[in-house]
Amino acid sequence: SSTSTQSMRTSMIDVSFPKALYFSLTCTRASESTLFLLDVHSCLFCKLMDKENEPIPKAKRKFGASSTEEQQKLIEDAVPKNTKSATEYWLRMFQDFCKFKAGDEEGVDLCTVNQDELSSLLASFYADAKTKKGTPFSKNSLLAARGALQRHFSSIRTINIFSDKEFARANKVLDGVLKARKKAGEEPAVKHKDPITDNDWMKLNEYFGDIAETTDAVKLTYYVWFQISIHFCLRGGEIQCKLTKKDLQFSTFDGKELLRLSTSFCSKNHQGGLTGSEFSTAGVITNATQIAAIKRYISKLHPDEDRLFQRALSVSTSFSNDNPCWFMRSPLSHNLLAGMMKRLSVAAELSIQYTNHSVRATSITNMKSSGVDDRRICAVSGHKSVQSLEAYERPTTKDACTLADAIDRVTPESEVTAGSLAAASAACVRTAGASNTAMAADSAVSNVHTSAMAPYLNSASSTFTGNSIIFNIHHDRADEARKKLKRRRSSHAVPHHSD
Repeated sequence: SSTSTQSMRTSMIDVSFPKALYFSLTCTRASESTLFLLDVHSCLFCKLMDKENEPIPKAKRKFGASSTEEQQKLIEDAVPKNTKSATEYWLRMFQDFCKFKAGDEEGVDLCTVNQDELSSLLASFYADAKTKKGTPFSKNSLLAARGALQRHFSSIRTINIFSDKEFARANKVLDGVLKARKKAGEEPAVKHKDPITDNDWMKLNEYFGDIAETTDAVKLTYYVWFQISIHFCLRGGEIQCKLTKKDLQFSTFDGKELLRLSTSFCSKNHQGGLTGSEFSTAGVITNATQIAAIKRYISKLHPDEDRLFQRALSVSTSFSNDNPCWFMRSPLSHNLLAGMMKRLSVAAELSIQYTNHSVRATSITNMKSSGVDDRRICAVSGHKSVQSLEAYERPTTKDACTLADAIDRVTPESEVTAGSLAAASAACVRTAGASNTAMAADSAVSNVHTSAMAPYLNSASSTFTGNSIIFNIHHDRADEARKKLKRRRSSHAVPHHSD
């Protein structure tokens, strides 16, 4: 009927064309079938046209909604934590000094005080500031104080206490204070961190000799930390506490497996940002044993903790190789990593307790002694200029001891021979005055042999006996020379000039 056909037309508006065609063939009347197909076609056509005319919706942009407080936090977090702490400490110290000078609790408003008065306060602070023990601050402390105050003033005012002419007098006072302490011998010498000595390096190799089979989680942590620190020249604990498993990138080059850091971290010399430079260390690890140990270490870490250095489940119990996890879901703290080399020095029974910076100094010293170009060393260490590497060319403590022995003319026992003593004796005799040849020969020979043999006088070895015989032989020769000269003088009333 017409009613049923109309309902069918309505229901077929959203039906695809083949289904509509199939339905039309089932109609009894050709006219109704034709009309129905036309209606379906017209409906589908209109629907398609409407969809084409609809505007295409644009992709919605997703913007954040940061508040002013969050933006201020970004500004504050851009400053390193240690720098921020130093700035707060010295600002508080200077404000306490200003209150003391003013004689009240209000002190001075640093935002509005004029530059001449501020310069006078700074000059007095440089000259009169004392520690809690009542001793003057060191040079580094005063320079750190001036830098911290400048950071604060630059954030609240447009002044520069380093270069502005209004603060010239304050800077001259600071220069005079530092020079006066230097003249008085009150400034301690700079203490540099020595690299690891050859003997201690051998002890480390002995300590890590079983690293491939060890079941000690702490020793394995020490080993991985040491290899990563020395190959990538990492400073203290500034980066180690941020390292994750994903930061270690394993690759292959020329058939050899390599390990490198895949992340560029913020460091002391490379802060990043608009003005700071970016740096990625060029250091790599290529030793197969070291790479295998690092992979084994990573396989034993807690799977739910991303940090690379984690706390061991036990510091005194060995684990089974079948145990899949040796570490807990807790990363090592900054302070623990900062003192890692000291604990390793105790565990390996080294001669002294080295610091983390000693590892960095060892890395750079080893590269320099191997003839590596300074620019290539900077590519690993992160130094901004090759001049910074000059500090690592200084004599080590071992070198200083060798220089002291050279000054004292101390010869190792294995090198003390008759020839060396005879040469020393002849040199001293030649330098003596001709008119006093006999006395000079006796005194010179005695002195040179006494000083040369001094390190061995307390020795009970058989070598000492042989050296004593050599000493006596040269003493006898000197006596013969003296007697011969005496006979010549007795035969002449007036000694010749040649005598």
